[in-house]
Amino acid sequence: MIRMRLFIIVVFGIFCLVSCNDNDLPENNKKSVHSVETYTIFVAPNTVIIKDSISNSKKECILIKYANVDMDKWIPFESVIDRFEYELGYEYTSLITVVTYNVYSYDNSQKMTEKFEKEYVLRKILKKRKFHN
Repeated sequence: MIRMRLFIIVVFGIFCLVSCNDNDLPENNKKSVHSVETYTIFVAPNTVIIKDSISNSKKECILIKYANVDMDKWIPFESVIDRFEYELGYEYTSLITVVTYNVYSYDNSQKMTEKFEKEYVLRKILKKRKFHN
């Protein structure tokens, strides 16, 4: 009876080890969609120059506000909004979709790390008006 239990435990353990192999892990740098959200944003008629946190160089950014957030100040937006062609001097109300991806990668010791990347896509320009001082 004890031999039978031991045999079952050993077989079960081997089965678990064989079924959990590296093929079950995501591929290196593989993206999978974590979330998809849609927002209405306001885009200011002017831009701002900011210092890039990664390259330490200066870059021009649009200024935005989220429609559903009570904000008094415009915030610099460093990312690219796909399909959005900004024209200086115009104020926009736009509908954008934000796709957040999980990105899996491995270091030299095959330890998996996960990070998030965001992609911004213009869905529709709801309003575009020439801004006059």
